[in-house]
Amino acid sequence: MSSYQYDQYLNIITFAKEWRKYKLVSSVLEKNDFHKHMQTLHTIRLDCKNTEQSRSVIIFLFDNTNYYNNSSQNIKRLLSKIKEVSDVILISNAPLKSFSLRAINVYNNLNVRLYLHQNFNLITPNGPLCYSHRILSRDEIDRLLNSDLCCYLTNLPKINIDDVQCIWIGAEVGDVIEIKSLSDITGESIHYRVVIPKSGSIVNFRNTIDTNKTEGENITEEKTIKEEEEYNDEDENEESGEE
Repeated sequence: MSSYQYDQYLNIITFAKEWRKYKLVSSVLEKNDFHKHMQTLHTIRLDCKNTEQSRSVIIFLFDNTNYYNNSSQNIKRLLSKIKEVSDVILISNAPLKSFSLRAINVYNNLNVRLYLHQNFNLITPNGPLCYSHRILSRDEIDRLLNSDLCCYLTNLPKINIDDVQCIWIGAEVGDVIEIKSLSDITGESIHYRVVIPKSGSIVNFRNTIDTNKTEGENITEEKTIKEEEEYNDEDENEESGEE
């Protein structure tokens, strides 16, 4: 197993602690222990706590094989162990197959996000060519739209939710992102983007998740999963072949 995946693991820890502001519950593995766990289980689990919303956050880093990518049964065995209402982040080397996406949507107690390895090859927000991205508060959005720009939310330029900067700062559909750029000629410039889903649909303001929901209430991001299915053109026969 190449050492670069351990670097991804360390970047994910930075992502969780410094950018998402999660409290890390799991201990950080040394390199040899990381490789042993990955070879045995094909995944590394990071348990975190979102102290702002008082929710558990569980991050799974999959290995470079297709152990989870191509098997809905393996995904089910992994997620069925999580009994409490939680946010789950699955990080794989390639997009999950359509039947795996449908398996994920069964777990109503889980709010699942799907990311790729390539998003964590480096700490993107610290890159020398990356501009500062910040999520505006609702009050800032109201002032921007009603006083500064005098426009509707849908009139703002768009940024896709899968943009790597959106992933790192935790932007959701309907958020407005402030981007500051520097130029030797024009100096500092400020740009605004509204976050849209993969479908590119016109959006409204972000709907805040109710953190008081109890187990059994559907808080799964069904829209996200369905959009993943739409972007995955796998043959339906693959599912029957897997069984």
